[in-house]
Amino acid sequence: MLNTMFNGFFGVGNVLVRTVRAFIFRNVFNAGNKVKRATDVTRQVATRVPRLLTAIPSIVKAPEKREDYVETKGFFISKSLLFFIVAGLAAFAAVIYFAVYPFLLSHFFTARFYEKNKKVDTYSGKVVLFYDEKKTKPSFAGKLKDGVMQDTWQVFDGHGNLIYEGDYKDGAKTHGREYKDGKLLYEGDFADDKYSGEGTEYYGGGSVKYKGGFAENLPNGKGTEYYSGGSVKYSGD
Repeated sequence: MLNTMFNGFFGVGNVLVRTVRAFIFRNVFNAGNKVKRATDVTRQVATRVPRLLTAIPSIVKAPEKREDYVETKGFFISKSLLFFIVAGLAAFAAVIYFAVYPFLLSHFFTARFYEKNKKVDTYSGKVVLFYDEKKTKPSFAGKLKDGVMQDTWQVFDGHGNLIYEGDYKDGAKTHGREYKDGKLLYEGDFADDKYSGEGTEYYGGGSVKYKGGFAENLPNGKGTEYYSGGSVKYSGD
């Protein structure tokens, strides 16, 4: 008996799914094809919208006669029920696409954009930006807030080499490491995209060249200069 009831419910469910699917294909996709074939979009909208508005009350009202139902394999399903199912699915899809997906993307996932994409100008969240539209050559990786670089970032040249990693605030470097050809050149504070504050400058081989104060990329204030071998060359102001 339970098996019979289960099979009956399963059969009704299958019929409902097939009916809804057929209803969607017949009414939505066919309408979409007709719109694509239409040459005068303004006229089509002007004629079809009033018809739809006048038809909605008759669709959503409680069924009263056989014409208010869709028959399929001996089952009758009201057109108003189908209308509400389709409208509910459309509303659900719209909420997912326009609200839930952007929220999840900006808070939990990393978006991938061509760096000249207009969305970048106002986007907030983790991103990887690319030099090319095919998204094979990364240029930046980090976090945007209203299109402005914030927090920790990595910056790459056109060959994929890391040239900077560190912090940004309101689109400007504040503290990080600068590289050239894969070798560390500088580690410390920045201002106006230049060495400024306390930092350490390195020779190409990785040994310390200068450690101390900087202003506009030049040693400034107290510091110590070193030979490439590591011995002190000068220490003072």
